[in-house]
Amino acid sequence: MGLLFADAKDLVGIKKTSDINYMRVLKLGLKVIFCYPHIEGELQSKYVILGKIWVTLLSIATLSGQILYLYHKTGKIIFLKLGHTYITTAMNSVVSFRIMRTFLKSYNEIMNDFMIKIHIFNHKDRSEYALKIQIIIHKASHFVTVFLNSGMIFAIITFNIAPLYNNYRSGAFNDYKNGNASFEHSVFFYIPEEYENNIIIYTAIFISNWYVSLMCAMLFIQFDLILCLMIINLWGRFKILIHSLETFGESFDFETFNNTTQEGFTVNQSTEVNKKLEDIITHHQVIIKFTSKLSSTFGPVLLHYYIFHIVTLCILLLECSKMDPDALTRYGILTFLVVEQLIQVSVAFEILETMSSKLEKAVYYLPWECMNVSQRRVVLIMLMQAQRGGTVKALDMVNVGVQTMAAILRTSFSYFIMLQALEKEES
Repeated sequence: MGLLFADAKDLVGIKKTSDINYMRVLKLGLKVIFCYPHIEGELQSKYVILGKIWVTLLSIATLSGQILYLYHKTGKIIFLKLGHTYITTAMNSVVSFRIMRTFLKSYNEIMNDFMIKIHIFNHKDRSEYALKIQIIIHKASHFVTVFLNSGMIFAIITFNIAPLYNNYRSGAFNDYKNGNASFEHSVFFYIPEEYENNIIIYTAIFISNWYVSLMCAMLFIQFDLILCLMIINLWGRFKILIHSLETFGESFDFETFNNTTQEGFTVNQSTEVNKKLEDIITHHQVIIKFTSKLSSTFGPVLLHYYIFHIVTLCILLLECSKMDPDALTRYGILTFLVVEQLIQVSVAFEILETMSSKLEKAVYYLPWECMNVSQRRVVLIMLMQAQRGGTVKALDMVNVGVQTMAAILRTSFSYFIMLQALEKEES
């Protein structure tokens, strides 16, 4: 349990964000897939761009092989068998799109902003409350990082071991000499018929599928992890900002003020008010700018991600509906992870939008009635900005949140019922 949960002891001696344990795990994962950006103050390998090109070409080649397989096998085998390749092809299209996004300048910029400006570790010294929030953020981020990566490793193993066991159980390793073998793969590519029973070709595909599965899963999980960590830290920044607004007037003597004939704070109080308002506005502007960058950089990724869930979730449910150990081992864990990631990302963005609503109320309850005209104007501008909300949209079209998630789940179940009926007619 100590691996899954963390405490403040992990932060002792940490000097920068990238040295935190869960950030080191993220950094390692991104480096494996050549997606770690150039962070200010850190050295970057000159071979990163070559690695990105390699992963891009690999994803395109893999996607092409799967599309060719679907082209040649559609109508020759039942839909339930084709369903597996539909799933892997959809997953490959997602990772191909994601790896191409890392070539954009905006990806490098938002990662730098996250690690240098937004991450709660950089703001732990603002107040005692900020330090308290940092510990909460640290525990939540550590848990999410370990949970997602553990699930990824388990899914990769079961996804590749299941077809190996099926080949052994069916006797394919003995029948290939007679030309009667029917090898099962974790990822199917188009192979000319004369090579389908070749044990050497099977071995090469089996080994390459482990690497392909690893890269695909890493691109899936690490991008989702980036989004979750960004949202968790934004939540922490919102909490600190709201706390600053809610405790804004605690240092002022309102009772003394109400017994005078002044129309605002005293000169000394007004100076302090200006400093506090300036700090709050600066804090809020950083959050607004980052949220806007988050929407523009990852908006297309989220839209593609939602389309992927609509297409694949119904097929995964259909594959699991056989309810035999092979199907549950191979697709059950994958289905759980896909649904879990959809829920996790959607709920995280929903929480972010909820914090925006709380911010609006906190701004309204500032002691604006005690301020002068210029200070009230500043509060009014803050209120207008807070009303804009922290909603992140997928390509400025679809709200990312619980309602969209529920709509996707309903649609997927509807398609699942339809596909199940078609599959029964075929059989």
